[in-house]
Amino acid sequence: MISDLITGVKKAIYDYFGEKYEIYTNQHAPDTQKSYFFVGLSKQENTRLMGTRFRRKYSIEIKFTPKDLNWEESESVSDALYLTLEYISAAGDTLRGSAMASRIESGVLTFNVDYTVFGYTKSSDELMREVTINGSIKE
Repeated sequence: MISDLITGVKKAIYDYFGEKYEIYTNQHAPDTQKSYFFVGLSKQENTRLMGTRFRRKYSIEIKFTPKDLNWEESESVSDALYLTLEYISAAGDTLRGSAMASRIESGVLTFNVDYTVFGYTKSSDELMREVTINGSIKE
């Protein structure tokens, strides 16, 4: 699911910006003189719900490094990401982003967004088929 989610985020960014920026998913950004994005998972939470159901929250971090650390470019990209990442397609589903936040430090934009997924696990416990009661009533 994580790779599908990151692919969905990358696709949403690419669909909006086109080939204007490179998009990477590994920590080692290339030696480049162009602006680029880095997309990665920053945190994952799993909460058990009733029965076999669960809720998973994936926190995605997108870093945008503009050429020459241009603040204005980072600000315009930040505004675009709020709209672009609100709804993404991942693993055949449409997911809605929440808890979006951004900050710019030294010209580098860091944008965070959460995606929540609900699911269930198949139970391997065999349910009780019959009950036998041994006993008698005292007279």
